[in-house]
Amino acid sequence: MSSRGAVILNGHFGTDEYRTIYVTDSGAKILEGNDKKHHSLPDYAHTPNSVYVKMKYDGVTLHEMRFYDDERKPIIEIAYHPEPKINNGSRGDIVHFHIYHGLDRDEPIRMDEHPEIKQKYAKYLKEFGLYDLC
Repeated sequence: MSSRGAVILNGHFGTDEYRTIYVTDSGAKILEGNDKKHHSLPDYAHTPNSVYVKMKYDGVTLHEMRFYDDERKPIIEIAYHPEPKINNGSRGDIVHFHIYHGLDRDEPIRMDEHPEIKQKYAKYLKEFGLYDLC
């Protein structure tokens, strides 16, 4: 795992910003900042086809989860936090996603407007209690 794309000599990505605290039934890795502070998810995965998750400060509610491809690059991020641009100005949490293009990502997209994405990632949405919210 790495932040901002740092690669160590053996070709693996550094892991000094966070650590895996547990792995869910679906295989998603829950990450926590090593200094217990807020952290972002890695730009690249340490392992191909990984799913990394950041929880809210309560440790129970999902903040965001990022899916990576076989080259360890991000492909989609599913999130549950405020996005006033797509939630009629509300600061309430909304299930949405971003599609990645390299390290750039699209603007947020409401999950409830894309049933094909909801279905594709249903097991993760259900595991984190978000399926019925979108």
